[in-house]
Amino acid sequence: MKMFRYLTAHHLWYWTAALIPILLPHPQILTGTLVNALILAAAERFRLSKAWPVLVLPSISATLMGFLFKTAVLLPLIPAIWLGNFILFAAARRGQTIIGILAKAAWLGVYTYGLIHLGLLPEKLLFPMSVVQLLTAFAGFVLLRGVSWLWTNMRR
Repeated sequence: MKMFRYLTAHHLWYWTAALIPILLPHPQILTGTLVNALILAAAERFRLSKAWPVLVLPSISATLMGFLFKTAVLLPLIPAIWLGNFILFAAARRGQTIIGILAKAAWLGVYTYGLIHLGLLPEKLLFPMSVVQLLTAFAGFVLLRGVSWLWTNMRR
C-alpha cells in the first residue's frame, strides 16, 4: 500500500485528461467539450503547478492515437494547443473565462492559419482549430456550469 500513499486527487484529474482523447476520440465536439470542461474545472481547483498536466496530456494522448492510426497531423500543433489551454486556464483563474475562450480560439486559429500558409498543414484543419475550438471551449464552460449547478442544488 506504500505505492498508493502519494496518489492524490489531482492524479485522477491527470488520468482523466490523458484518457478522454483515447476513450472518446470522436466526435471532436464531444472530446473538446469534455477536455475544456476539465481545464476550466482545474482552474477553479488547482494552481498551475498542480494543473499543468491537465493542460498538456490531452494533446499528447490525441497525437499518440494519431501515430497509432498512421497520422501525425497534430504534431506541429501541440505547442500551440498547450499555450491555448494555458490561456484558457489563466483567464479562468482570473474570472475572465469568456475572454479566455475567445483568446484560445483566436490564438489557435491564427497559429493554424500561419502553418497552413507555410504549407505545413492542410487547409481543412483551419475550421476545427478555430471555430470548433471556440464552440468546444464554450460548450465546456456551459457543461461545467450545469454540472456545478446540479451538484450544488442536489446536495440541498
